[in-house]
Amino acid sequence: MKNLYKIESQFFPNSDYVLNENLYNGIDKNTIENFNCLICANIVNNPVECREFSKLFCGKCIEGAIGKNNRCPNCLFSPFQANKFNLLLKNLLEESEFKCPLFCGKVIKYRQFYSHEQECKNTKFLFNCSLCKLDVNTDKKDIHKFKC
Repeated sequence: MKNLYKIESQFFPNSDYVLNENLYNGIDKNTIENFNCLICANIVNNPVECREFSKLFCGKCIEGAIGKNNRCPNCLFSPFQANKFNLLLKNLLEESEFKCPLFCGKVIKYRQFYSHEQECKNTKFLFNCSLCKLDVNTDKKDIHKFKC
């Protein structure tokens, strides 16, 4: 069952951080809403699409949600069948820009998120926010606490 939901491009499979609409740096917020996972409500990570209704899920979210009954949590069809992520949508998502979730001030493309996260974590001193449990750059601590 594990291999059923894998696609050829895992964007940031080991990330400790998520991207969401608040970090989106584009003009049209309605566009990025189409890439929200129906389970966690964040921007999809390792996107999986339900074949019946073309709804998107994070790979890890859908694996956990379908459970033993193998049903889609949205449409309840059994068994869950995944579509390959549409190439045009994949390209649109990969080129979408987001503010760094570690508040380093940089704007990064979705496809660069994981490598940027590694670079950002290694170059800045981080503190762990007691409210949201994220590691945040020390020089952005006040901004993060205000937004958190």
